[in-house]
Amino acid sequence: MPRKPSSLSFAVRDEQLLISRNGRCNHRIRIWPHPYAEKRGRMQWERFYPEFRIISYPLPKPKEKPPTLQLDLGLEIECNSVNTTPTKKEAYDQLRQTMPRSYTMALAPFKSHQWNMMVFLSFKRRFYELIKTNPAIAFSLANRREFNWRVYSKEISLDDLTGMKQTELLKLLGLPGTKSLVQITKKIQPASASPELVDTLRHCLHHESVMKKLAHLEKINVGALTLLTRSDDLRALITPQLLEEVSLDRAHNHYPASAHQLAESLRWHRELHPDHRFPILRTLAALNTYHEEMVAEGDRLMVEAERTAQAERTAQQHTRTAARDEQLEKLKKLLSAPFPTPPLEGTSTIQALQTTREIRIEGHTQRNCVAGYATRVQTGSCYIYRVLKPERATLSIVKYLGGEWRIGELFLSGNRPVKSETRQAVKDWLSEAQLGI
Repeated sequence: MPRKPSSLSFAVRDEQLLISRNGRCNHRIRIWPHPYAEKRGRMQWERFYPEFRIISYPLPKPKEKPPTLQLDLGLEIECNSVNTTPTKKEAYDQLRQTMPRSYTMALAPFKSHQWNMMVFLSFKRRFYELIKTNPAIAFSLANRREFNWRVYSKEISLDDLTGMKQTELLKLLGLPGTKSLVQITKKIQPASASPELVDTLRHCLHHESVMKKLAHLEKINVGALTLLTRSDDLRALITPQLLEEVSLDRAHNHYPASAHQLAESLRWHRELHPDHRFPILRTLAALNTYHEEMVAEGDRLMVEAERTAQAERTAQQHTRTAARDEQLEKLKKLLSAPFPTPPLEGTSTIQALQTTREIRIEGHTQRNCVAGYATRVQTGSCYIYRVLKPERATLSIVKYLGGEWRIGELFLSGNRPVKSETRQAVKDWLSEAQLGI
């Protein structure tokens, strides 16, 4: 039985966020006016640069409560007399309030790697203007190691940097300093920014057709970028309508689900229908439908492969073609191949499924298409868990930009929605297992 994950707790003291595991403080983070973070090493505290998300959207300011009778009477209450341990969200909110609100609002849309931008802001407040006018360039300048060390070592002054034109900033990142590329970068959603963004743009520059498509989009997110850069085969299947729909879908700002679905659909289509052309999928709805059809058909073939393997073990012989034998042999190997180690340790009620056979059984038990996610699990972008309480459900967690894991799908059997308490229990488990907000 999986052991219960070690418990994380959070508190803010003297404007520092303290993160403890099993009661022992392991991380100390101060964000303003002089950002500084350290973690416990073997012998002493060591400086580190957090990649996980620290700043979320500020909440409305709470209304002031009228003074209580005890305060009116001058009575004092010991802080330790009541439980004042904040939740993770409350602790991060307290930390956020130590920073000017306009800056937290500028940083909040970024899902990860906020730290270096925070440091640049503390060095030079004018960096705020760049974050607001071109978030993608600001993020890349702060998080490209081959560049930001030049700021930290004072080879480049932030005074000079914040006075440059955006075309000149692109050149500092090793990109063409053109106005057209500036306009493209302005469309990139902050939630889609990652340290690999500059490399992705370099890849796009090698394909004139890709640059034209990006120039015509109203918004650009990681879903659209992944569709256009994952492979030549995938790019050839994208219709303008599908690309536009993905680029405007907020769910694709931080996770390229459509690219994974299209790649899985193409893989199964080639496996199952090698003599037929891949259909034209003009909308996300059409892609979802075809993906489900391919996964279901592939699952039926896997059932045949498993039955065949069982029949062979009992020395039963079946007449099959050589091509069918080869196809079934591949699927038998796929069924038994182990997945990578689960990214988050499970509990007695949230259990990782660690082979294709396990998630295929889960798909049949729960009547869903989770069996088609095996390829995504193998690539490390997704993982599947069975949830036993408060309800029997199937959970997929997906890896957001920056490495944080979030709920992808969470359904009862037949893809029915779970109760709010079940979703909250999964959120609590995810929160307890990770450092970021």
